[in-house]
Amino acid sequence: MGRGYTVEDYRRLVGRLLAAREGLALSTDLIVGFPGETDEDFQATLDLVEEVRFASVFAFKYSPRPNTAAIRLPGADEVPREVADERLQRVFAAQSVIQRELNEELVGRKFDLLVTGWSRRPGHQAGRTDCHRIVHFPVGDEPVRAGTLTRIRTLEAYDHSLLGEMIAGRCQAAGVG
Repeated sequence: MGRGYTVEDYRRLVGRLLAAREGLALSTDLIVGFPGETDEDFQATLDLVEEVRFASVFAFKYSPRPNTAAIRLPGADEVPREVADERLQRVFAAQSVIQRELNEELVGRKFDLLVTGWSRRPGHQAGRTDCHRIVHFPVGDEPVRAGTLTRIRTLEAYDHSLLGEMIAGRCQAAGVG
């Protein structure tokens, strides 16, 4: 894809980042089915996802876009749609397992949660931890205003979020002293 770095460069950078900040949550964007992607290339991508253990992955199938360098690559064989579909599902399946395991490591911990609004769960609101995990929590008599911090304890992990409970009165508005 013409990146200016190697996988080894990337691994070293990830190692430095994780050493510098405990609990750092990394995310990445991936494209599967890029023209010329071999089975070995895809397996290397999947291996890296499993090695790095991203907190979140945004993955997509390659699709040609006008005026991009990718559509002008000479000699790159197109990956059949069904192969790209299968690869994308494999990335999602591997990442779901990783995300649940990472979320399970957070069960029982306390966070100042930035409330983002209502959850899809009836009677619950949701917010983000400082490591960008989504936590749903039941609302008491009065909803928590979006944009404020509230103290929560995580109770249960899911693939893409956590369930928590408020454990103290509301914190002050985000960004206020």
